[in-house]
Amino acid sequence: MRPSHTVRTGLPIMTGDSDVMARRILDGEPAIVAGDGHTPWTLTRSADFAVPFVGLFGNTAAYRDIFHITSDCAHIWDDIQNTIASMLKVEANIVHVPTDTLIRYNPEWTGPLVGDKAWTAIFDNSKIKSVVGDFSCAERLEDILAEPITNLKQRLAAQRPPRAELDALVDWICREQSSLG
Repeated sequence: MRPSHTVRTGLPIMTGDSDVMARRILDGEPAIVAGDGHTPWTLTRSADFAVPFVGLFGNTAAYRDIFHITSDCAHIWDDIQNTIASMLKVEANIVHVPTDTLIRYNPEWTGPLVGDKAWTAIFDNSKIKSVVGDFSCAERLEDILAEPITNLKQRLAAQRPPRAELDALVDWICREQSSLG
């Protein structure tokens, strides 16, 4: 059972469409976090990314080189999801599911999970800082998530995603995982 729809990624989520998952959180429905929820992941706001990115333009030390630009701070997935819920003024109902299990339910989640979100994502920014100078990024989740939450609320006010295939899949996975105890 694979949901077929456009996937929005306005909020950091592990699987599926961020607006659907946010609606689920708002409605008190279970939301999936891969693994035990303690994997660190780095979130970088576009405003924070822009400062060092602009510093690369015309910088001869950057010619023919490759850089990544991220925050120096990482947050675990449970904290990310709980902060999203808190900012929406609800409690998150998180169900932890092993990554391999999620991929068996929906192979399309392989790339987003195995390629990005299920592994620790903490980066060394010393290379970019040696070229453009020191920069800082927002570290508090409430600051990082403020703009995406505002945008989410506007989208949900205009059109709340209806229950669909993704909901059925998430419900099924959560029921089966919860039945394991």
